Amino acid sequence: TQSTWVSSCCFVNPSKSQEKNFLLTSSNDGRVSLWDLSKECTIEAKPLEVFSTDSLHNGGIFKMHEKDLRVVTASKDGTVSYSQLTETEIKEIHQFNKHEGVVKYVQLRDSNVFASCGNDCTIRIFDVRENPSSLHNMVIENAHESPINSAQWHPTNEFEVMSSSFDAHTKIWDLRNPSKPVSCMVAHGKKDPKRNAIHIPAYFCKGNSVLATGNSSSLISLFNPAKGNDAVSGCDIGSQPSCIKTFGEDLNMAVVASGSGNIRFLSPIWKIKN
Repeated sequence: TQSTWVSSCCFVNPSKSQEKNFLLTSSNDGRVSLWDLSKECTIEAKPLEVFSTDSLHNGGIFKMHEKDLRVVTASKDGTVSYSQLTETEIKEIHQFNKHEGVVKYVQLRDSNVFASCGNDCTIRIFDVRENPSSLHNMVIENAHESPINSAQWHPTNEFEVMSSSFDAHTKIWDLRNPSKPVSCMVAHGKKDPKRNAIHIPAYFCKGNSVLATGNSSSLISLFNPAKGNDAVSGCDIGSQPSCIKTFGEDLNMAVVASGSGNIRFLSPIWKIKN
């Protein structure tokens, strides 16, 4: 459905009906597209494309996130676009250009506040309700030693952000005191200069735990930041994981995609230590 690789996709509900029959996608050609999954294109056997635009950025889109019909996109052109989604279009409200270099990740906390990060090794927090001339409320300089690949909000704590980087560290930040991370977990994996893949961790089990993958490794590690920086458990899925997502009311399930083409579902098994 896209001419290049798809960077993000999510189910959306621009019509505000009970069912989310629309899929929003972003891709490396800088395009954002909306697909109606309840209808089929008469020419090709694929969902009906409602609209598609490449007007938001001058480069590829690395990450897209939607919440309450507000959409943020992070681009290789060094900008973040904050837009409104409707049934017929996506309309940009403001473009942010505070990063120096490629923006790898962006995520909304709510419809007004988002976090972004990228190759400049900074994490930036924006509140769109602020004066446009000073539209960034906080910046964590040199948050990692290498380009930052993700900056995710805790599912319930509005002051906590988790970041990951090519330096193999996953860090937890308290935005009330961002001078240093409250936790720094080291991902498993092997140093392989020929294959430095992007690995993005995921909050797990109400956000009390973290699942992480590593470079050139088939392992998935389970961390409990409250109990230290070392993994407390893990499993081997037999092939290199390419993506991990958690879901469910308490984020107590995980789905893992691997380079072998398999998709696996994981759930925790809790054991009481004597």
